[in-house]
Amino acid sequence: MKIFKILFILLISSTTYGQVKIGENTNSIDTSSLLELESSNKAFVLTRITNIEMTNMTPLNGALVYNTDEKCIYQYNGTWVNLCDTGTDNQQLSFDSDTNIISLVNGGTVDLSKFINTDDQQLSINNNILTLEDGGTVDLSNYLDNTDNQEITDFSLNGTILTITLENGNTQTVDIASSSSDDQKLSIDNNILTLEDGGTVDLSNYLDNTDNQKISDFSLNGTILTITLENG
Repeated sequence: MKIFKILFILLISSTTYGQVKIGENTNSIDTSSLLELESSNKAFVLTRITNIEMTNMTPLNGALVYNTDEKCIYQYNGTWVNLCDTGTDNQQLSFDSDTNIISLVNGGTVDLSKFINTDDQQLSINNNILTLEDGGTVDLSNYLDNTDNQEITDFSLNGTILTITLENGNTQTVDIASSSSDDQKLSIDNNILTLEDGGTVDLSNYLDNTDNQKISDFSLNGTILTITLENG
């Protein structure tokens, strides 16, 4: 009888105030709460059911259960939804085409600059190996050495410009000004050739063992020494 009275009082209290507090500090409940649970050593446990039991239910939208087969909480909203699989953020995105940056409405950005347009790297080449500024190489040997493979039919040197003629008639010029040319004056005395900036060449062996002639003239064009003998 005493238990019945207590339950009756609780029911009247719940009906009158529309609020229930279970656990500790039952006299303290937030004015906006319909039901509060408070405990320092006890947990709230949802209804525990299996897959079959869950699919046989058609509860109100918003119902929650713990599926013992899937070991996860499910919410009903017309269909059962596994709350363990809802990993989306559902935020609005905006894209700035000037900066290539995607912004999230709740904060956070993603810079797409490195994925758009070109890579904008410096290139260098050495012995047919193309090297990228930020790393990585491309071997161009297969594309260069096996392309034309033509014979040089003629060449000429005009000052520091070397002109090469290929068998197909095309020509290619190369400026050898930065190459190792010397451009010095020469003098000769008793078959000793002397360079303007120092250094000598003894030409005796080349003269005495051939025709025993005197050198009448000589000239240097680039790296080609031309010697004129007395017999012309």
